[in-house]
Amino acid sequence: MKGITLLWLCFPIVSFLSCNELSPEQTTLDSLKIEKMADSILAETTARVAKEIGGAATWEYSQEIDKMTSKMPYLAQLMAINIVDLGFPYEGSRPYIILRNKRGSTDVMFGVTKGQLHHDYNLAPYISVRFDDAKAERYYCAEPSDGSPEVYFIAAKSRFIKHLKKAKKVWIETEFYHNGLKVMEFNCKDLVWMH
Repeated sequence: MKGITLLWLCFPIVSFLSCNELSPEQTTLDSLKIEKMADSILAETTARVAKEIGGAATWEYSQEIDKMTSKMPYLAQLMAINIVDLGFPYEGSRPYIILRNKRGSTDVMFGVTKGQLHHDYNLAPYISVRFDDAKAERYYCAEPSDGSPEVYFIAAKSRFIKHLKKAKKVWIETEFYHNGLKVMEFNCKDLVWMH
């Protein structure tokens, strides 16, 4: 008896679902609408973030007393003028360059706000860098000691800073985990760095 009652309760649901099946044409049309809506949202988000960074990001400087040494570390940070779309969950990632002088040592970092730089454990990581109209050069990098996947430390830091001070634009190309090679553009003119 319970089986007949359950069948009697399920019959209207099955009937309703079978009446509402979509034709292949309707399914394709719905898929196109969803794709168009997703493209529209991505375009709006990209435009909003581009407006926020102004398309002409400039160097930002900061200093904070190091509580362990009572000395003043110096930081210069530059955000890229483009956004890197790395797919879910890293949409709208913003690349950056940071120069840091801390405890008498200078570091140059390249990273992204969201995402994973490609780490090949058999080879040293590197980025390709082009300053203004010069030929692109390979800069080898070190990974951070904490294993963070979104940042590299550039090994040839003095050479990088020397070129950075003279350049107006710099392009950096690197590989991202499951996203291939991406090119990021920076307006690097007017860098003030004497450390």
